[in-house]
Amino acid sequence: MKHKIICALILALFLGSCSQAPASQEYMPLVLDNREGFVEDPALLTKEHVDRVEHVLRFYDVEFDRVSDTRLLISSSIDKDSLWNFTKKAEDSEWLENHPL
Repeated sequence: MKHKIICALILALFLGSCSQAPASQEYMPLVLDNREGFVEDPALLTKEHVDRVEHVLRFYDVEFDRVSDTRLLISSSIDKDSLWNFTKKAEDSEWLENHPL
């Protein structure tokens, strides 16, 4: 009986860990500084910027979760170079106009 309970617990833990969503991180705009490399720029976190980032993410079919007007959750597997690229494109009105959804 004890063995069956332990097996059931192990199975429940295993199935629970398999169904968890991938780890996520909060989107933070990145800019490129000549001396420091990629630097977070929280001043860009406006509703308008996040709207534009959402456009870029949808264009590239990147999954995200809009938590509020100024907060996005994205996969933690997205590297800094890609985050900088998303930020840069979100601030480029020409790119946004040339890449409609």
